[in-house]
Amino acid sequence: MRKIAQILLPDSSRRRIFAGSVKKKIIGNHSYNKWVKQSEPQLFKDTEVALQLITEKPLISIVVPCYNTPKPYIDALVHSVKSQVYDTWQLCLVDGSTDDKASDYLQQLAQKESRITYLKVGENLGTFEKQGRAAEV
Repeated sequence: MRKIAQILLPDSSRRRIFAGSVKKKIIGNHSYNKWVKQSEPQLFKDTEVALQLITEKPLISIVVPCYNTPKPYIDALVHSVKSQVYDTWQLCLVDGSTDDKASDYLQQLAQKESRITYLKVGENLGTFEKQGRAAEV
């Protein structure tokens, strides 16, 4: 599709500039991130109150197979999970990494946060088998 668009609307052509102005008029200056910032507070305004009324909160286990996963991805994952309104969760990091630095970082996260569990499987077993090992924990 991009190749067709590039042929029909070459960079800096009048047609491409015109198509861009039409797109702006139709779509406007709305972006998904802007919509989320405006809409989420209204959509979830009663969630915290509703969760406080629940007397029995089940533990939600999130199993994440890891294999030499770069630190920024792990940080984003942990931040996302810790930011949830529902706080009865367990993050199971199942590590088959060959990189000692990646493994050490995962272990440090588990030591800092009691809801994070670290399991070293010693080899890259694949997603399915790692999840099975995590279920044993």
